[in-house]
Amino acid sequence: WKKIEPLAEKAAEVAVALARDPKTPVETLVKVDRKINNGSVDVPTIVTPVVIVTKDNLDDTIIKEGFYTKEQVYGK
Repeated sequence: WKKIEPLAEKAAEVAVALARDPKTPVETLVKVDRKINNGSVDVPTIVTPVVIVTKDNLDDTIIKEGFYTKEQVYGK
């Protein structure tokens, strides 16, 4: 699971940078963590934190962040 806010902020940062200078490669406009090959080309990639969701942290992750409600997760 990825928190939506940091992911959205990075996506907006990249979108603005590309809109301002669409001819410049993205890796020169923003900090790229690495390149991942998609089978055809190396794609500049920005890695945002990932949280492994377990039954022990459901309340502190997806419920606390408002992604799902307790009722949606637990059916109550």
